[in-house]
Amino acid sequence: MELATLIVLAQLTDAYIRWLAFSGKVFGDVKFRLFAVSAAWGAASLALYVFIFDEYGINATTYKAIWLLGWLPYFCICLRLVPWGLPQHVFVLGMGAICSLTQHTLGAVFVVSNLSGQSEYEIILLDAAAYLLLFALFLPIVGQYFLNMLPSREFFDLRPQGIYIALLPLVIVSGHLIQLADGVLVHSWTERLSRIYLPLVFLFFYHYILQAAENFYDLQRLGRNKNRLESRLAALREYNDLTQESQRQVSIMRHDLRHSYNLIYAMLESGNVARAREHIMTQEFLLEATNLPTFCQSPPINAALNICLRRADESGVKVFRNINLPAELETDELDFALLLTNLLERATAEALQTEARELSIIIQYVGGQCVLEISVRGAAQVAFDEILTAFAKKYSAFADFSQAGGNTSLLMYWRDGGR
Repeated sequence: MELATLIVLAQLTDAYIRWLAFSGKVFGDVKFRLFAVSAAWGAASLALYVFIFDEYGINATTYKAIWLLGWLPYFCICLRLVPWGLPQHVFVLGMGAICSLTQHTLGAVFVVSNLSGQSEYEIILLDAAAYLLLFALFLPIVGQYFLNMLPSREFFDLRPQGIYIALLPLVIVSGHLIQLADGVLVHSWTERLSRIYLPLVFLFFYHYILQAAENFYDLQRLGRNKNRLESRLAALREYNDLTQESQRQVSIMRHDLRHSYNLIYAMLESGNVARAREHIMTQEFLLEATNLPTFCQSPPINAALNICLRRADESGVKVFRNINLPAELETDELDFALLLTNLLERATAEALQTEARELSIIIQYVGGQCVLEISVRGAAQVAFDEILTAFAKKYSAFADFSQAGGNTSLLMYWRDGGR
């Protein structure tokens, strides 16, 4: 019972270390379910291990079999409850295996060096206890490594490089695991010492992954910046076209102004006041149609809002807007314009899939805080985007997606200029 308990605790610590790599991506109910299911399996596996030891005895074969296979249920639980991609889970599993094998090797060196002459059962029991002790000693260091280990999902989406990176830790450790899968309890010093280099491999590989991830992010950043500049240039060109069209219409109305005055004068002279009033209202409507709304003094933000709202209207989406922005914002105008363009294009695309074809946008500036809310009536999907994620991270913004009454809404707020 003591040995089974130590093994279960050790396997739970291994699962915890691997979970740390995903901890920044697991929140609320998912985290609770992950811990609850893992604890439930820990209790079930305790009974299973006690049965195995009672049935087949406590020896090197049963002890190693439980160690080498006991990770699988915890891996499946994490894979099921944290759907962050199979390559990422395989990568974290391999890095965890390197860490686990290193702890086993150091523990075995200590046990064999200082407690020779003990029975097989006592050596196995002390080996499991040493493993837990080393976990407690190295948790601050190892835990920090795993917390910052996992690059973003895009890094593993590369093909075939992402698959190679995911499998490399397991490839590194697999040779030693195959050697350990035997019925020998105490291996030679040569074999034990050959496993000591694994921490060096672990650190080297960790550094390599961070360097590769940094290079990857630099390339991605350059690509995004290029796309952003191209999209901004296209938006400004379209906004310029809208402005020129508006000016052209105003010029036409100014050219026809004398004729319009004469026409109104003639109507009034003939006593046709109703027609004169109708003509004036028509001219006011035409004049209003030439006016491009000015939401603030930022050309990129004005361009983004005007173009996106115009495109939504032309595609048949009815837009309800309530926009109140100051003349100037501390938030980078290009970042904000790109965010608005991206969100409104996605909202318009979602609205086109609904029967209502309606969306609303609310932008308010209150007490130095920007509030943005976009809702699509009748939409059933929520689409996350890296531009939103990057903006939220840069400006420490709170973003919340919600679905209620068949509507999809995004609420986002941040302190203006708060980076």
